[in-house]
Amino acid sequence: MPPTEWHTITPLLFALLLRRRGLNVVYLGANVPAERFAETALKVKANLIILASQTLSSAAHLQHAALALAGQGVFIGFGGRIFNLRPGIADYIPGHFLGAALEDAVTEVESLLKNGLQEKPPKTAPQEHLSALHGFNAKRAQIESTLKSKLPPLSIAPDELDTSIHYLGDSIAAALQFGDMEHLSEEMKWLKKLLQAYQRPKEELVNFMELYSQAVDAHINGQGDPIKKWLNAYTFESN
Repeated sequence: MPPTEWHTITPLLFALLLRRRGLNVVYLGANVPAERFAETALKVKANLIILASQTLSSAAHLQHAALALAGQGVFIGFGGRIFNLRPGIADYIPGHFLGAALEDAVTEVESLLKNGLQEKPPKTAPQEHLSALHGFNAKRAQIESTLKSKLPPLSIAPDELDTSIHYLGDSIAAALQFGDMEHLSEEMKWLKKLLQAYQRPKEELVNFMELYSQAVDAHINGQGDPIKKWLNAYTFESN
């Protein structure tokens, strides 16, 4: 699995199902650097590298790994929860989407190996989103620092709050990378659950998003318009 992807149960089961079909499978485990995939593919003369992502942020790392592998002539198959929830993301991956269910994925792998593999050129995010991604990555530390300084005291444990802010930042960057901030909507459930766990009113989520938007505006101004538009829309829906 690509960097930052730690879910192992489904990929392990998938590897087992492929082996039962008589296919030779090398399972590399979780959080694997892209270069290790390439090294292994060369060493074992792999016909296909299969990658999986469950979250939006790990899908962004999967895209980087897939692009690097495709550049070396390695064929890619991929799947996972996030591609089922947000099908449009698959268009940005240079490889073959294997389907929403494990059984379908096994059949698709057999079909690809039998009928031959072809390169699939991926889509590229709109320039507005790529510009926002560049500005966000460059100023992310300042944005998050400003957000923390303006947040009122919360009863949420500081380490959980830091983790939440970091995860939101990763998800924002990934949504920009895939050219659609709406990809973030499904990933926001964790923040709602965190506030619910601490029995915090929904108004605190609204305030959090408003302060995040202000921090983005303060550091990257108009360059961050896709981020601000989504934050403001999400805030309105949460009211």
